[in-house]
Amino acid sequence: MLDKLGYRAEVAANGKGVLQAWRHGLTMFIYGVQMPEMDGLEATKEIRQRWPEGGPKIIAIRPQR
Repeated sequence: MLDKLGYRAEVAANGKGVLQAWRHGLTMFIYGVQMPEMDGLEATKEIRQRWPEGGPKIIAIRPQR
């Protein structure tokens, strides 16, 4: 579905992988809030600090309890 919308998908195992993908120019992220090493909230904070305006779109998913 993302491909049809013109987005390229990459898989990241953790928040550090998300930051690496961001450095490669991805413009939209969908990831879980709970990830090993660096969680999704930390990754989002880092992206927003480095790209305060006009940064990538971020969709964070929290598992249901």
